[in-house]
Amino acid sequence: MKRLILCLLAALLLTGCNLRNRQDSRNFIPTGGSKEETRPVVPSSSAKEEDPPILSSPVKEIKALEGSYVYGGETIEYKFYLPYLDLSGAHAVGCNAEIEEGYGEPIRAAEKAMENRELPALREVDYETWQYGDVLCLLIYRVETESGERHESLYTVNARTGGAVTAEEVLTAAGMTEEAYRERLHDAVAAFYEQAFTPFYDPEDFHYIEGLNGTLELLNTAAPASVTKQGVLVAAVNIVEPSGVTSSAQVEIPAD
Repeated sequence: MKRLILCLLAALLLTGCNLRNRQDSRNFIPTGGSKEETRPVVPSSSAKEEDPPILSSPVKEIKALEGSYVYGGETIEYKFYLPYLDLSGAHAVGCNAEIEEGYGEPIRAAEKAMENRELPALREVDYETWQYGDVLCLLIYRVETESGERHESLYTVNARTGGAVTAEEVLTAAGMTEEAYRERLHDAVAAFYEQAFTPFYDPEDFHYIEGLNGTLELLNTAAPASVTKQGVLVAAVNIVEPSGVTSSAQVEIPAD
C-alpha cells in the first residue's frame, strides 16, 4: 500500500510539471528553434447538447506558433496562426494562394529573421471565422512589429462548394433585400469616401469632388460581397481616388 501511494504521488507531480511547462510555453525565448502547437478551429457559434452536431469547419491551420523573442534588450511577444480553406472549389483555391502570399511568406520571413537574431517585420498573424448558412467568412490580420499597424483581409466562400458566394446568398445572410441594399449603398459609399480621403484632400477640391462623382457612377456594379461577424452587409466597390486611380474597397452597408 505504501508503494502504491508513492507511485500515485509521483504521477501527480509529473502531471503538475507538464501543465506548468505547457503554460510557460508562451514565454519561450528562441535559441535556434521555436515551439509549434496545434490550435483547434472552433465554430463561430457553439451548439447546445440537444442540437444536431456541427459539420467540421473547412478552415484548417498550417501554422500555429507563439512565444517571445529578445531583441536589443527588449522582449517581443509573437503569435503566428495561419489558416487555409480545405475546399477544392476554384474560388477557395484562389483565396488560399492570396493567403499564402500575403501571410504565409511574411511569417516564414519573420521566423528566418529571428533565427538570424534580427528584428522580425511581423509580430502577429491570426484569424477568426463566422458562418451564415453556406456563407463562410474568414478574416485574417497581421500586425507589424515596429509600427504596430494592423492589416487585414476578409475572404468569403461557399462553405460546401468552395466557390464564390452569390449576391442572393450574401443578402439573405445579412437579412437585407436588393431594394434596401441599393437605397443604402449610395450614402454608405459617400461616407466611406469622405472618411478615407478628407484628411488628405479638401472636400471643396475639384479633384476630390470629381473622384467622388466617379465612384458613385460605379455603384451599379457594386456587388454584395460578404457579411461581418455582426451580420452587417459588406459591398465590394471600385473607388476612384482623387488622383484618378481606381482601386477596390469593401464598404459596410448598415441595415438602417
